[in-house]
Amino acid sequence: CSRCLRCAASCPAGLDVRGIAEFVDAGKFDRAVALGAARCLSCGSCSVSCLAGKNLSQRLSIAKRFSRERGTDLSETLE
Repeated sequence: CSRCLRCAASCPAGLDVRGIAEFVDAGKFDRAVALGAARCLSCGSCSVSCLAGKNLSQRLSIAKRFSRERGTDLSETLE
């Protein structure tokens, strides 16, 4: 990651894509969910725009699945 933030700029949901991906990579799924990962539209824009070629949408998908399995309400992620 070159920290260019193109992933976040391309996200139609306005998510901190880089932050979510870093938390997923670190196994800190609760923190990824707290950044609003459940609001991801799964459009793939973040992965397409990533200059480092990271599959960011896969990481966001993992965080979304964690959120669903835990039954995390969207309002909890917005606090």
